[in-house]
Amino acid sequence: MFQIVVPESPKDATTCACCGCYGNDIRSLCVFQSAKIAGKMRVVSNNGVAVNLCRDCRSELSRMFAELDG
Repeated sequence: MFQIVVPESPKDATTCACCGCYGNDIRSLCVFQSAKIAGKMRVVSNNGVAVNLCRDCRSELSRMFAELDG
């Protein structure tokens, strides 16, 4: 399960974990361990991992997930 939030650090101090750029609408993608329980996705662990990604890298990640589903 994913949650996208604005990073708490200043814009100039945050870089994309994938391409290393400083700008381009960087967001933190928090990933939590989840499982399908009674037909719904539920978070099963509060220990999340946060990764800072820019808009281009998030769209590339979204495209890769779409290819997995299709």
